Amino acid sequence: MGSVLIVSGSGDAHALHMQKVLDSKKITNFLFLTNKYPYLAHINFDFQEGCTIFCNGNSVEITSDWSIWNRRLFSPEFPEGFPKNLEAMVTEEAKATIQGLLVTHRGLVVNNPANNYRASNKMHQLRLAEEIGLRIPDTIITNVPKRAVNFYEEHNRDIIFKMQKLPIVEVDGKYKTIMTTKVKSEDLIFIERIRNNPCCFQERIEKEYEIRLTVIGNQLFPIAIYSQNSEYSKDDFRRYDFENVKYKLVEMPKDLGEKILLLTREYGLHYATIDLILTPKGDYIFLEVNPNGQYLWTEEMSGISITEAFADYLSGDGVRKF
Repeated sequence: MGSVLIVSGSGDAHALHMQKVLDSKKITNFLFLTNKYPYLAHINFDFQEGCTIFCNGNSVEITSDWSIWNRRLFSPEFPEGFPKNLEAMVTEEAKATIQGLLVTHRGLVVNNPANNYRASNKMHQLRLAEEIGLRIPDTIITNVPKRAVNFYEEHNRDIIFKMQKLPIVEVDGKYKTIMTTKVKSEDLIFIERIRNNPCCFQERIEKEYEIRLTVIGNQLFPIAIYSQNSEYSKDDFRRYDFENVKYKLVEMPKDLGEKILLLTREYGLHYATIDLILTPKGDYIFLEVNPNGQYLWTEEMSGISITEAFADYLSGDGVRKF
């Protein structure tokens, strides 16, 4: 089995749990904390001598028999007194160096950042999913108020608003985000405001349950999220209600799984999470692909050990070739 480099940051539960599982399997691994780079962590990249990294008092040479999990890049933690006007420059240089390591590595990278970037565009995801044969919600992206109102009427005043990229906004010292929300008639009072920002609207799909599908190579882990059991989570399961919402491994039709794998292969993704809806009529509706999505909470809630399979994949068992 090969060795595994985890690229993440301090306190990342996914990275820490993966390291624990790799240790239990006696698989050599190294956690590189990107938030400590470049001030408390080092990368020496030499086209002749290879790449050596240093973090938390340890160093390792990254050769082609290492696999890399591109889990998440964190922003650098700057030392006290560092000039504020240079922070953006250093952040970009640090990011470029880490991404350079990832895109030039001759071993397995899960996932190549260029593939993650391409797969992250929601408009392209929907178009590609539809071309592959997956069903998608009727969708518009617009900053024209009249078009949004017409779409609302066309769908019997039953649509949702969602962000193309989940934002983090600071409000009164607290960090908040914007969840998927049903559009109400009273919201139209403020419809002119969408001129200032492109907005994504979709028809609202009735749900039997939602699915967070984790894809690892050719393996599929579809976890049903019974979000309709709680008024709080009905429109967006990320409004978590763990007391009332159960999670369960379910089966999906074979042809649906094949289409999902066509999608991830097209994007060159070894790993991804996919969000789907199963309607009360038994139809599966594709919502989006998250090339660097979260899965750990579905493992904890369902009892299905996704990390075990992921650790095996990273260490060389069943590596998909592109």
